[in-house]
Amino acid sequence: DWPELIGAVFSRGMPERRIVTLAQEALRLVERLAPASAQHCHTLVTAGRVFSRRDPARALALLDRAGEVCAAAHGGSDIRQARIALERACALLRSGRAGGAVALADGIGPVLAAHGQDERLAALYTIKADALALTQPGSAEAEEAARLALEWSAYAMGPGRRAADCRPGA
Repeated sequence: DWPELIGAVFSRGMPERRIVTLAQEALRLVERLAPASAQHCHTLVTAGRVFSRRDPARALALLDRAGEVCAAAHGGSDIRQARIALERACALLRSGRAGGAVALADGIGPVLAAHGQDERLAALYTIKADALALTQPGSAEAEEAARLALEWSAYAMGPGRRAADCRPGA
């Protein structure tokens, strides 16, 4: 049942309430049947993403746990750690902790680039640009991040597309 539950979480057009229910069911199932496994890691990250919009504090707790489980299942230097940090940066920004989002974003760009994660790099620069717009509006660093966000989003997803929207209230 786990693959079907996780797959359904990412179905387009699914009502958010149903997505939350599916993510919770998948998490309960994997915690019961496969704790500390690769599937547990994936499910925690998925649940963190699901809760990021509606409950960033819960998302951060799930993503913290994902970091621990994924490190045990895959190793501390696995690419999943950078992907988890990206999700954490998004949740931090949504919770109004833009400075924390910038700090996380600064450390994971090289890892994502080394693994050819173009869409995630676009998301990273978008998160960083949005966070810097809140913490350092008009600064050279904020302007550079905004430029990179636009360029990487256009490259990875096509012109006029936004890679991520992690701004508070978005």
